[in-house]
Amino acid sequence: MEEAYLPFFARKAADAGEDHIELKAIGQKVRFTVGEVQRVERDINAQIYTRDFALIDQADMIISYIPQLAAGRAAISSGVERELQHAHEAGKDVFVIWTPSCNPSVFVTQTATKVFNGVDEAVTYFEGRY
Repeated sequence: MEEAYLPFFARKAADAGEDHIELKAIGQKVRFTVGEVQRVERDINAQIYTRDFALIDQADMIISYIPQLAAGRAAISSGVERELQHAHEAGKDVFVIWTPSCNPSVFVTQTATKVFNGVDEAVTYFEGRY
């Protein structure tokens, strides 16, 4: 079960006047009350935040793929930028595959070891080094 979506589903159910949500996990239906999810939303978010940074700390390098949205905009969140910063501050090699037609912000370029303009460029680079 992807816990990050529980608060979203709970808000959607509450807006529809429902008091519970049902999801499938490991082939079984699981039922949560909207109140249960609302009470643990902060804990869910804290767990995700902590887990993501712990995974970065364990990694040798970070590769972040940034897809393009409509009108060439980048599909990048503040969370991704924060993770890139965390990896940079931890001394990790930070690689970004930037596919949008707009240029990356300085919050990407200043934390990245290298920014690639596409997957093929990244593959060519890594084939020669790793």
